[in-house]
Amino acid sequence: AIAHFAGEFAARYRGVVDHVTPLNEPLTTASFCGLRGVWPPALTGWDGWTTVMLGIVSGISRTIAAVRAANPDAIIVHVEAATLYQTVVTELEDHAIQLAALGMLPTDLLLGRVDTSHEMYDWLVANGAIASQLASLRQNVPEIDLLGVNYYPDLSPRTLTHVDGVVSQIATNLGESGLATSLTRFAERYGLPLLITETSIEGDDAVRTDWLDSSVRCVTELRERGMDLRGYT
Repeated sequence: AIAHFAGEFAARYRGVVDHVTPLNEPLTTASFCGLRGVWPPALTGWDGWTTVMLGIVSGISRTIAAVRAANPDAIIVHVEAATLYQTVVTELEDHAIQLAALGMLPTDLLLGRVDTSHEMYDWLVANGAIASQLASLRQNVPEIDLLGVNYYPDLSPRTLTHVDGVVSQIATNLGESGLATSLTRFAERYGLPLLITETSIEGDDAVRTDWLDSSVRCVTELRERGMDLRGYT
């Protein structure tokens, strides 16, 4: 259904809207729809997350195909949320590594990178993914033109700790260093042109102005070092 709609949209507005994002932040959608049960279909747990994510990736792939068929000049902008995890608790280090890997998994799946050698392959199968499903995503892999990264300095970075015996994620402001780390990870992993598709910070005028200044400074420095970073929102 979403691929059909996207194809109709791309045909109708060809020449007016030529940059298309199939789905903003697959990671966030899977969290709300499949892990936490907040949005339909209101699944919960990592098996729910896996079910929803496989549907999302399939939908994005089909959407890209439909858009390109309707508008060969379309530019596909795949947008994902940045995720940074750290911890000073030794027993949570592996958990932090796994969460970081999950942050890249939607894009890995979309780009046909998840085979039996992938670090999260066995985890996916253990949480309900079928081998044939994963194999199908490695066929007719779509092409992405631009990779958008959404980063919020006071929200995207998280510190894992124990709160009342439960593993909790504490939002930790890493400022421009977190932005640079996030962009560098995406650049090194995928080798695609990047843009910052969302960033901002909660606070008064001084706080928000400081983030604008420091984030623009970070962009300038990364571009001077050779990063193919083409946009900032």
